[in-house]
Amino acid sequence: MLKLAFTNHKGTGHKAAHNLTTIANIPLVAWFVYAVLSLRGADYEALQAFLGQPFNMVMAILFVIVPLTHFALEIEVVYEDYISDLKKRALMINLMKVVFGLIGLATIVSILKLGL
Repeated sequence: MLKLAFTNHKGTGHKAAHNLTTIANIPLVAWFVYAVLSLRGADYEALQAFLGQPFNMVMAILFVIVPLTHFALEIEVVYEDYISDLKKRALMINLMKVVFGLIGLATIVSILKLGL
């Protein structure tokens, strides 16, 4: 979902992606609360066993991707509203998406390393 920003007039797709990530966050947050409560007081091996289950690994990865995408969409709107220089705006949006992509990649690699 990380597309580099070079053009304007993409509001409808942006709003649809924002709505989709908003709705997708609801079951992901519910799963995260379940995960935190079920792992309360657990040791490293229990965390590995939990993330070793395919459903939990997929949910953990989605819990990284969807909120980061949602946050990137939110920040993009702020940049579009408050940065009037189009080149600076595009630079800031693209830099933010690269940083979020790297954060997401590092987190997903960590989840895979723990679960596999």
